[in-house]
Amino acid sequence: MPNTGSSSPELPPTPEVGLPLWLLAELTYRCPLQCPYCSNPLDFAAQGQELSTEQWFKVMAEAREMGAAQIGFSGGEPLVRQDLAQLIAEARRLGYYTNLIT
Repeated sequence: MPNTGSSSPELPPTPEVGLPLWLLAELTYRCPLQCPYCSNPLDFAAQGQELSTEQWFKVMAEAREMGAAQIGFSGGEPLVRQDLAQLIAEARRLGYYTNLIT
């Protein structure tokens, strides 16, 4: 690195941003727990409606087309979703490697 007389070192060039490889699907803000360290919003009603099953199917398909290979189902608590098994089945059908983050 050449010395330019500045006390700040030169920063390396910013790498190009590639395609998304991982999709974090925050399925819901609902959660039966009250963990003090959690960043989940406490006022769930103010957060609006959750995406429907069909809307999540569309999101997963679009992300897969963009190159995403892995999906993490998270929330709140994703196990409160009645359609979780359907969402996981669709993710597997699309070829995702799936994770459940509770």
